[in-house]
Amino acid sequence: MALALLEVGHAAPRPLPGARAPPTAIPPNTWASDYHILIPFLGPPGHVHHISYVDALRGNIPTAALRNKWVLVGATAQGLGDAYPTPRPGEGVAMPGIEIMANVLNALQTKHSIRPLGRGWAIGLSLLPLYLGGHPHRLY
Repeated sequence: MALALLEVGHAAPRPLPGARAPPTAIPPNTWASDYHILIPFLGPPGHVHHISYVDALRGNIPTAALRNKWVLVGATAQGLGDAYPTPRPGEGVAMPGIEIMANVLNALQTKHSIRPLGRGWAIGLSLLPLYLGGHPHRLY
């Protein structure tokens, strides 16, 4: 959805960040996920600025506060709408789906995403504790 918003606003990044999904037979005129990215969250749940929808409808929000901004509408109140655990350590609070969408939108707009380590680095770093644990010069 974040990519669709950027495409409507003629601001979609090219090339798209992330890894391509394995090719599969997708029927024509079907919407399917193709690029997979690891989301760089801006902060804990509630970090993305949000305003009350009712306040916006009633005109209680200055138009300058919304000018040149992406406006996403969704439920953020606890117990209302969807909420998902995120990989942010120590917070233990689920993040509303609309806030996750805002983080994805920001990642695409800023062309910033988390890239997994290459295979060689992952293997090397995985073996490092074994090497240090079996080596006579342990780090204390």
